[in-house]
Amino acid sequence: MNLEMWKWIFSQLTPHELTRFCNELQITVPGFRKGKINPSKINAINRLMFEKELLKKKNFEKFKMVNVKLQEPHAELDIETSDIDRLYQAVLEGVLPSTLFAKLLLENLEEKAVALFSSMPVDEWEQIEIKNRSARKQDTEEKAAEAEHLESGTPSDSKNDEPSAGVRKKLEAKIDNLTEELKKNAEQYKKKRQQLKVQLDQTVHALNQQSGENGQLTHQVSTLKAELEERQRTFERQLSERNRMIEEQKEVIQRHKDEIDSLHAMILTESKVEYEVPAPKSAILCIGNPFNEEIFDQDSIEVTILDRSDVTTFETEKEYEEIWVLTYKVSKREVDELLRVLAVPTVRYFDTFQRLENHLEKGYKYYAR
Repeated sequence: MNLEMWKWIFSQLTPHELTRFCNELQITVPGFRKGKINPSKINAINRLMFEKELLKKKNFEKFKMVNVKLQEPHAELDIETSDIDRLYQAVLEGVLPSTLFAKLLLENLEEKAVALFSSMPVDEWEQIEIKNRSARKQDTEEKAAEAEHLESGTPSDSKNDEPSAGVRKKLEAKIDNLTEELKKNAEQYKKKRQQLKVQLDQTVHALNQQSGENGQLTHQVSTLKAELEERQRTFERQLSERNRMIEEQKEVIQRHKDEIDSLHAMILTESKVEYEVPAPKSAILCIGNPFNEEIFDQDSIEVTILDRSDVTTFETEKEYEEIWVLTYKVSKREVDELLRVLAVPTVRYFDTFQRLENHLEKGYKYYAR
């Protein structure tokens, strides 16, 4: 058991999740009634006691039986075949890091879990955990509001958007990238502003100490102040532009959703056409006319009948898989020359009509060639 990672995973659980595991697994926590622990009773001090109890060997064995599931929209994520980059991308797209690490460890993929966990400082994982939980909470609240809206009887414009899931994910990922870029710009602006403030403070201090250089220092202060104000205006313009782009992408998502819904409805109303490709037939040359062509009426063969009178003059470019000689209609000597010309590897001889009929009833394909 990777104690360090499990400690971190349990530390990320909410009071409701922590108590749910303890109650469902009937874990005894000193000072609390078994199976009836109230989440509101957990605080920053006693939650360490809950985490410690979950890490005890007998309790942890119970916990390992829990089927930890990845939350939507990544329930289909195959953690066994996904590499580290794909798992990290899934976290950026909304999967809780604590849930992903728990799933990896419980599925005996500890090496992959440790590699991913070690790829970033712990505090950065915690920031992503908080961000994803906040996003999921907001999504849950929006879904609850929509459900309440539907229950109130107000018609909804939402349709079956399952066909648009792929397009929506790509566009939403683009919005996330724009949002992340905006955050980076905001952080850079904040750092630059702090640097300029430090420079401004240093300049003011120097101004107070060097009164003889008052004019020059005043000019520097004015320049720095103007630069700071210009950067503030630039940042605000960038922020406005990013917000506009995000709104445009939302409109694109909605348009694609409407188009896909219309296409889906159209597809459902169209008739389904099934195309059947006939199986190829085996070409057979029958030398001698049995005067009962109905026996050759089978799906697997196509028979060309050659009368005895036409044997010496018969010419063809068609390739045959087999030649059947009806020796009760034509002698072997009469067909020897034709057989040499055609050079078909499989020749069958039938001395009676009954043998020919039995062969067809059994299926000529079953005979060794």
